[in-house]
Amino acid sequence: MSNWSVQEFLQKAQTLCHAYLMLPWMIGDLCNEFADVRGEEAWQYIDDISGHMGISRDVLRDWMRVADVFEGSDRLGYAKSFWYFREVTSLGAPEGVKWVKRSIKEKWSYLELRKQVQAHKHNLTSSGGAITSSGLLRGTKTASQSRNPGKEVASEKALPGSDVKEMPWNS
Repeated sequence: MSNWSVQEFLQKAQTLCHAYLMLPWMIGDLCNEFADVRGEEAWQYIDDISGHMGISRDVLRDWMRVADVFEGSDRLGYAKSFWYFREVTSLGAPEGVKWVKRSIKEKWSYLELRKQVQAHKHNLTSSGGAITSSGLLRGTKTASQSRNPGKEVASEKALPGSDVKEMPWNS
């Protein structure tokens, strides 16, 4: 075992934290690309691999759905974790990115972002019903319109890693 400096430890920890935060994006992108190439045939393999990875089918399809809505340029250089983007997926990419940027500016937790988005949706439905019966804003791509024929909206239960805090060296 080498004699690590605090700086070396922080660099290694930051690398691992970054990899952890990137994992849902990378797996979602990989499965979306496979589905694009292989079509309907891909779903059998995607469902099978979810069990081998220890990820439920619904969680894997949720990762795919979020990665499909927010393409690389929308992800803000991963300034916030995947779970922030998951909270705004129903708003679509342009509106969802605005909300994630606001959460950065306001220093909201992902739970506060969820609360704010739910209030926003409630205000929209109260003032004219811009939200469809599926909970998506009109004009937003649904899971069935995207590559993912699985559930459109995943459980509101907090997912593993959704409580990840920003690292002090990123401040």
